[in-house]
Amino acid sequence: MPSQVQSGLGVRWDVACDSSTGRHRVGFSLLAEAIRGQVAYVARCPESLRRSEREMYTPRLNVTAQAHEDWHIVFFFDLRPFVEKESVFSITVTVFLCFALTFASLLFTNDANHLVLYPVEAMMEKVEAIRENPLAAMKVADEEFRMEEIKRVITQKSKGRKKSRLQAFCELVMCTARNPEGELLETVVLEKTIIKLGSLLALGFGEAGAKIIAYNMHGLDSACVDAIVEGTRVECLIGVI
Repeated sequence: MPSQVQSGLGVRWDVACDSSTGRHRVGFSLLAEAIRGQVAYVARCPESLRRSEREMYTPRLNVTAQAHEDWHIVFFFDLRPFVEKESVFSITVTVFLCFALTFASLLFTNDANHLVLYPVEAMMEKVEAIRENPLAAMKVADEEFRMEEIKRVITQKSKGRKKSRLQAFCELVMCTARNPEGELLETVVLEKTIIKLGSLLALGFGEAGAKIIAYNMHGLDSACVDAIVEGTRVECLIGVI
C-alpha cells in the first residue's frame, strides 16, 4: 500500500460529501491525492465517479430502520480498472462482430454475383448484341469457343500442378474452387443455348433474313412477326469472264 494511502487512514473524517438524495456524508477518500502509476484521476467523493464505476457496501447491523437511517457506515470501492477492461472487451467484441458480418456478407454477395448476377448480365449483353445485329451471333459464338479453348488448356495445365496450402485455403474460404468434371450451371447452359440459337438463325436466314430478324426484334411492344420488310436498293458490278 502506498505511503500516501497509509497516512490517509489516520486522518479525521471531515470531508463532507452530500449526495444527490440529500444525505449528508462525512468521511475520507483514499483517492484524494494522485499517486503516480496507480491513481491518475482524483476522487474526493463518491459522486466524482460514475454509477457504474463505484460499488457501495454497508455492514449489516442488528439495528432498527430508524437508527440505520440516522447514521450508518458505507464503503465505496473504485471499479474503474474493471470497467475499463470491460469496455475494451466490449469494443473488441463489437469490432469482431462487425468484421465477421462484413466477411459473411461479402461471401454471400460473391456467391450471388458469380452464380446469378454475372451470368444473367452476360446473357443480356449477348441477347442485346444479337438483337441489334443478328449476324453478330457468329462472332459471339467464335469468341465463346475461343474462351472455352483457353479455359480447357489452363485446366489441362493445372491438373498436374499441386496447389499450395494457402491457395487451397483461399479457394475453400471464398468458395472459388471449381470441379472441371462437374455439371455446368443452368445459367451457363442457357447462355450457350442462346449463342447457338443466334448462330443458327444467322446461318439459316443469311444477310437478307438478318434484316428481317433485326426489324422484328426491335419491335418489343408486340409479339407480331412481320416477314415482309421494305427492301433496300443494292448497286453492284457483275463481271463475266
